[in-house]
Amino acid sequence: MRALACRGGNGAVYTRIADVEGELNGLLTYDRAVVKPDVRRLAAAHESLIEDVSRPTPAGCV
Repeated sequence: MRALACRGGNGAVYTRIADVEGELNGLLTYDRAVVKPDVRRLAAAHESLIEDVSRPTPAGCV
């Protein structure tokens, strides 16, 4: 995401909230009984990214 922000990108979409039949790429299991990512770590990463790309020139852009 940070690299895309350096090139003018301004959004991203994660398309699977929960697993579906035959796929395991969701944030929750198929029955929504298990949250797969570390929620605090994910929230911190999102907050950091939002803060960084909200600057006129995101960190790391040349």
